[in-house]
Amino acid sequence: MKEASFYYYDALHNPDKLVYLESEDRFLMIHHPWFMYYHWLCESIFRLWAVKDNLSQLILLLPEEYAGIDFVDKTLLPFGVGKIFYIPKGKSLMVRNLCLPQIKPFIESYDYKLLLQVRDFYLNYVTSNYAYNFNLGDRLYISREKAARKKIINEPELVPVLKRYGFKIIYNEDYDFFEQVAIYSRATCVISIHGSGLTNMLFMPPGGVVFEFQKRLTNSRDWHSVAFWSLSEVLKHHYYHQICEPSDVQADYFTANYIVDINLFEKNMELLALDLK
Repeated sequence: MKEASFYYYDALHNPDKLVYLESEDRFLMIHHPWFMYYHWLCESIFRLWAVKDNLSQLILLLPEEYAGIDFVDKTLLPFGVGKIFYIPKGKSLMVRNLCLPQIKPFIESYDYKLLLQVRDFYLNYVTSNYAYNFNLGDRLYISREKAARKKIINEPELVPVLKRYGFKIIYNEDYDFFEQVAIYSRATCVISIHGSGLTNMLFMPPGGVVFEFQKRLTNSRDWHSVAFWSLSEVLKHHYYHQICEPSDVQADYFTANYIVDINLFEKNMELLALDLK
């Protein structure tokens, strides 16, 4: 509400920031104010799915900064989206005819049947159009070493343990969206720090194992997101997590770097191995 009010009054006081779309065309808005892979795939795409049979009659509205982003372009491609109007940066819209599919009531809510429909939609598209032959195995550790924030700073100590249990280190940045669909469709276990990479559990076969590193709560701005725990449960994966110390106790949940207790991780891997047999 605060963010919506800001843009409303900004356009009210600065008319040059308001773009009028007064034609009889019908426009579709699906994007989320928090732009990242998780929110795009688990919220925006499901709003698109709700009107998939009427897309030929709609013009999709997207912020101009979304243009050319791989996972946006490729997730839209199988839908055959015909027209896109890119909202100029810093501008607001006044639209005569707007289609606004309902968003989820809260982040951690999911519809199992819709998840499977969207999952199969992308899997079928990738299988039908691409012949990927990745040799990454079925146990994956998603590293954020190449990310700008939220990393495991003692990851080199983690890697030998992971390799001992047959895990392959993967950097999602090295693969486009369709490649990730193919890679994770063969995964039976995924381990990662809390982050958008875990969204790809959507493409794992049901009954997989998900292990998430989470930050210990160390300040008043902290909270534990259960988004991936809930997603795992709905997809019928087995979920585990380990609480980790941050390198900076004042860093918030979404930016902090983690320090993994290696001895505790060894014990957890022993338990996890029982689930992987």
